[in-house]
Amino acid sequence: MVDIKKNSNHVKKIPDHVDLLEDLTSTGTWYLDLQTMTFTEISEKIFELYGISKGDSTSYESFLFDCVLLDDQAYCEQKRLEIMKAKGSAKFLLEFRIIRQNTGAIHKQRVLVQRVEDEEGNLIGLRGAEMDLGIVEGDEPLS
Repeated sequence: MVDIKKNSNHVKKIPDHVDLLEDLTSTGTWYLDLQTMTFTEISEKIFELYGISKGDSTSYESFLFDCVLLDDQAYCEQKRLEIMKAKGSAKFLLEFRIIRQNTGAIHKQRVLVQRVEDEEGNLIGLRGAEMDLGIVEGDEPLS
């Protein structure tokens, strides 16, 4: 039997490896503060996936209305409300299309969202991991 405590020196989150994993999987992470409705934590990969710069707005509304394809905005908002009504640290899987802001290309995203509650069980935020599934077939960049 392997002694986990003895060998735990080998299991560490190395920032370079996290960046490598994000690049390899085209996945980024974020945290949405529900009190301010802004993304207070956004990995570098999310900026790349959405084709936005760090100076751009990080509000939920900006991401929804500027980046999510118009046909998918109602679905995203419906899912957000469903997540808000759930209880505990439930996880939800969503898929929707975005318009990459720097190229106009339409990409499909897969997002795993987890509820974050405070010590009293009040919902305070949403944590997500988002993967780019690539350009949607047949869609040309918007001009």
